[in-house]
Amino acid sequence: TDGDRGDDDADDGEPLAPHPHLLVKVLGRPHVPDRPDLGRRETVLAAYLACHDGPATTSGVQDAIWNGRAVESKTLWNLIARTRRALGSFDDGTPVMPQADRIKGTITLGQGAMSDLTVLRTSYEQAVESSSAEAIPLLSNALDLIEGPPFDAPGYDWAHHTHQHVAEASAVIEESAVHLAKLAQADGNTD
Repeated sequence: TDGDRGDDDADDGEPLAPHPHLLVKVLGRPHVPDRPDLGRRETVLAAYLACHDGPATTSGVQDAIWNGRAVESKTLWNLIARTRRALGSFDDGTPVMPQADRIKGTITLGQGAMSDLTVLRTSYEQAVESSSAEAIPLLSNALDLIEGPPFDAPGYDWAHHTHQHVAEASAVIEESAVHLAKLAQADGNTD
């Protein structure tokens, strides 16, 4: 399975929020709830990969993790190996972080891993196209994922500057909250 949608309600026509097999939290202090023993750098790497569309280059990872400082290639590959081991496998046995492609110099997370920012963004996009009866619970559940300001920890300069994930997260949070408030108000639900 790809972790993009739940299977329980797939045929009833209602929009479904993405259901990742492994959630990487970035809306607040970044962490991976199902992998509480991840170290700080391993968590930064997991968050970076979860927020990256497609494979990330090892040079981009190095720049993100060490803020552009030069580090030995061995240091980078050791971090990648530690992170891969710490993330482990999905329930079906496939690795959360597949082997890096050393020839292309790229790494990625498996299809079932996803950031809460991706869940929120996808839920908002689905809500905009849905009836209020479908959109209200979708947005409410997605907004419940927020635990604080996006990327609220040291080591995430890449999310503030290089890739603008913090600005995107803030915009999606605002758009989702405003859309939910308008839908609820139109339904007479002031709670």
